[in-house]
Amino acid sequence: MSFWNELAQGFSGQPVMPRPVPEHIRRQIKRVNTWLEAKQVTDFLVDNFGNPPKTPILRIPPSELIGPEYLVNTFAFYLPTSLVSEAISPQIDKSKSDVLVGTIRYRIWARSLPVPSYVDRDSIPENCQNIFAVDCFCVDRRFRSKGRKIGTWLLKYLHYFANTNA
Repeated sequence: MSFWNELAQGFSGQPVMPRPVPEHIRRQIKRVNTWLEAKQVTDFLVDNFGNPPKTPILRIPPSELIGPEYLVNTFAFYLPTSLVSEAISPQIDKSKSDVLVGTIRYRIWARSLPVPSYVDRDSIPENCQNIFAVDCFCVDRRFRSKGRKIGTWLLKYLHYFANTNA
């Protein structure tokens, strides 16, 4: 919960920016832009989200993970395979340069005026407020609570993105 504790310190009613995400971490977090990247995230969520059979599996079509930046932003955290310990089980494919270890989606959920989501940005009235939701937040089971702070870095990255692109 270090992410939330850091945000609460010095709250003044204005958006609070967490400490910057280090450059070497920012390079590992990428916006999902292509259908193939979105398909990889879809497969990742099916494999890592929830706890079947106690909880359902999350199946998000790749088409819902990509789109214009003002409607949907899916971020994926890739860890270089050279930094992954051999003790990880099941083992990762070392033939790839990196492995997807976390993801988060920030998407439009509602608008304050009845404007359809498919309307282009220039046609949205200035007094229309977008309301966004954060979902598809998932960290690979093998990398949870391993001191890598993958979830924290994704939240900090998204917090910075949301406050600088409002």
